[in-house]
Amino acid sequence: MRKEIVRLNIVDMAWLLLLFEGATLLVLGITGQYGYAAYQSRGILDHLWVGAVVGIFGTIIALGLWHLFNLRIRGRFSTGPFAIKHISVIPAAIANAIFLFTLWTVFDLIDFFGNSVLWYAVLGFLGTAIAIIVLIALYRFWPLKIKITTDKQMKIVKASLWVGIIAGIYEAVILPLMVLLFQIPLPPVPSHVVTGVVSGFVGGLVGTFIVNLIAPRMKIWLDLQ
Repeated sequence: MRKEIVRLNIVDMAWLLLLFEGATLLVLGITGQYGYAAYQSRGILDHLWVGAVVGIFGTIIALGLWHLFNLRIRGRFSTGPFAIKHISVIPAAIANAIFLFTLWTVFDLIDFFGNSVLWYAVLGFLGTAIAIIVLIALYRFWPLKIKITTDKQMKIVKASLWVGIIAGIYEAVILPLMVLLFQIPLPPVPSHVVTGVVSGFVGGLVGTFIVNLIAPRMKIWLDLQ
C-alpha cells in the first residue's frame, strides 16, 4: 500500500530531530577522544564502529524518550491525515547505524571545498541525501523492517528515493548550526548535547517548513504493509 506524504507537522518533527540529534551527539560525546578521533578519521573501520555505537545507542535513547513522552509524528498522506504513535526501535537503530557510517564516509569523500557556513550547508545536504539514498537501496533487501503504528501496525517495505532529498534539506540547516554551536566554550559532553538539541530543534522547524512547501510536488511515498 503506497502512501504519498504531502505534509508533516512542524513541531512534531522538531521534537523528533531534537531527540535524535541530542541523543546522537550525547553518545558521541561520551565516547570521548576515542570516538571523536575515529569520527575525524578517514578510515572505514573507524567510521564503522563509531557509526554502530552512536547510531544504535543514540536511536535507543531518542526513541525511548519519544515513546516515554507519548510524542507523535502527525501529518497528511494524499489519502488523509495520519499520526505515527510508535516506531520499532531495533530496526530503526540498525538503519541509523548504517546511515551514520555511510554519511561520515561520504563526508570524507566530498569535504574538500572549505569551511564556510554555506559550504557546510551544501555538505550536509549532499552527504545526507547520498547516505539516505544508499540506505533506502539497501533497506529493500534486508528482512528486519521498521514497523510503525498509526491506527494499526504496519511495516515500511520501501521508500521513495526522494526521501534522501528531504533528509538532505534538514541536514543543510542542522550541520552549519552544529559548526557554529560547537564554538561555544562548554565541557565536551554538555557541548555535544546543547549542540544536538538546539540544531535538531531549529533544523526540524526550518527543514519541515521547507519540506511542506515542496513535498506535494515531489510525490514522496512509503510502501507500507
